[in-house]
Amino acid sequence: MAHQAQTLIHDARVPFKLLIDTFHHHLYPQAADEFSQVEVADIGLVHLSGVDDNRPREQLTDAERIMLTPQDRLGTCEQVKALEARGYQGVYAFEPFAPSWRNGAKRISSAKIEQSIALIQRHCA
Repeated sequence: MAHQAQTLIHDARVPFKLLIDTFHHHLYPQAADEFSQVEVADIGLVHLSGVDDNRPREQLTDAERIMLTPQDRLGTCEQVKALEARGYQGVYAFEPFAPSWRNGAKRISSAKIEQSIALIQRHCA
């Protein structure tokens, strides 16, 4: 799908960039196979989410998206490693949409954010 979007952007000759979302990448069964067709230079932002819910992939929704934890089931670190191995050096943004996070968005502690950043630095680099 990202490759299709990339083709449309190139054909339209507009200055858009792709958004890669680790949650949706995990949900799309062909994502890993198709990812090699995406030009990393065309990626403008990567959304990072974690999921530690045990439901099957097909049953996951935005409501399960949290900050990154060691129990992440999305393979977020593997996705980050794959992006950076191909040369991505762009922007990452956390995307915790679980109601427990959304309702307390103003109260997300700096410790939780620092924990997620440390996880990426230790395990995804």
